[in-house]
Amino acid sequence: MYSGNYEKALKLFIRSAAMDPNAIDLAISAVGQAKVDNLTHQLIDFLMGEVDGIPKDAKYIFKLYMSLGQYKEAARTAIIVAREEQALGNYRAAHDLLLENYMQLRAVNGQIPAEIDRMLMLIHSYILVKVRLIHLMVRFWFVKRIITRVLECWCESHQTFLNFLPI
Repeated sequence: MYSGNYEKALKLFIRSAAMDPNAIDLAISAVGQAKVDNLTHQLIDFLMGEVDGIPKDAKYIFKLYMSLGQYKEAARTAIIVAREEQALGNYRAAHDLLLENYMQLRAVNGQIPAEIDRMLMLIHSYILVKVRLIHLMVRFWFVKRIITRVLECWCESHQTFLNFLPI
């Protein structure tokens, strides 16, 4: 990679990716330095699983677009992955992913697409409401339990009292 032979470096990184998880990151940095469309397409094919049949984590595609300076594509990738996480019901994972990508885009580019802002706000609001509802439900459960206990004790003591009344 340091010699400028990016094509050979990419092939070696792809070959060693199964044994070394850092190889994918190194391949991304090599393609980012080379900025050659052919190498970019080869790496995307590998990341999508077309080479070995095993699709890689979508965060690598985000990293690839970031290293190439294609921030709009990186943002689109983040949105797609977050939507998939949402569809699976993993709102916390979608929130964490969007927040991490938001911070990276802000640090490098400074401009955040409105779609990421909107999705992050909605997911964040959902998580806050969910936490509040859980707290309310727990409170309700405790209050219900205390009232039941008081009523049971009251009924028992009053039943004894009522039994002694001369009627």
